[in-house]
Amino acid sequence: MEPEILLTGALCFAVGISLGLFGGGGSVLTVPIFIYAAHYSANEAIALSLVTVGAASLLASIRYLMLGLVNGRLVLIFFTAGSITSFWGSHLTGYFSERALLTLFGSFMTVIAIILYLKAGSMDRDDQDVRCRPSLPISLALGAVIGFLTGFLGVGGGFLIVPAIALLMRCSLRTAIGTSLVIITLNSASAFWGHMTLQPISLMPAAFFVFLAALGTFAGSRLGVRLKSSFLQRGFAGLIFLLGLFLILTHLA
Repeated sequence: MEPEILLTGALCFAVGISLGLFGGGGSVLTVPIFIYAAHYSANEAIALSLVTVGAASLLASIRYLMLGLVNGRLVLIFFTAGSITSFWGSHLTGYFSERALLTLFGSFMTVIAIILYLKAGSMDRDDQDVRCRPSLPISLALGAVIGFLTGFLGVGGGFLIVPAIALLMRCSLRTAIGTSLVIITLNSASAFWGHMTLQPISLMPAAFFVFLAALGTFAGSRLGVRLKSSFLQRGFAGLIFLLGLFLILTHLA
């Protein structure tokens, strides 16, 4: 097996750990990984990211579903709005150059990282004491925006969905993570379908990456139970910020 495939596989395992720990961050990490480690084009990397993260999120969500840590109402609302916008967002990707896409991607990452870092600690709640109070208008708006970003930039939106559900809907962090994983699965499937109608790609490499990412999700979900959520959030924010800054500096130079 070629060295870059092994490296990409190892990094996909790390992506799985991120999904299991934070309920997001998979696509934010896999797009740069597929571009710089596996040498795919931006459009190919986005499509492969969607199928890898979508499948890994599906497997990771099973544990949360069994524990009752998924809010079905929020999943339905987010997916209803996001499935439409993610499909059309995927059709816009081809109109932008690779440099423009990656610069936008990096800028988006740094802004979200700053917000997540500043909000760290505000999502530390006990699952037993918090009940979700989803607002229909806010949920529809967030679902539409996140769905569009999933299709356009190949991001599952977990790093937006988790704080939005925890802070705006007043859900526990664990419920936000479980709900996010299900939403990411559905949004990724819709966006990937949109990409495949424009540029079919081989799914054979993705099977290997999905397998390793899935292993990582199980490891991450077990580790996450033992760590304080504010610590997880600050670490996640720092990682996203550094990657975003790297993309910006690389493609603006």
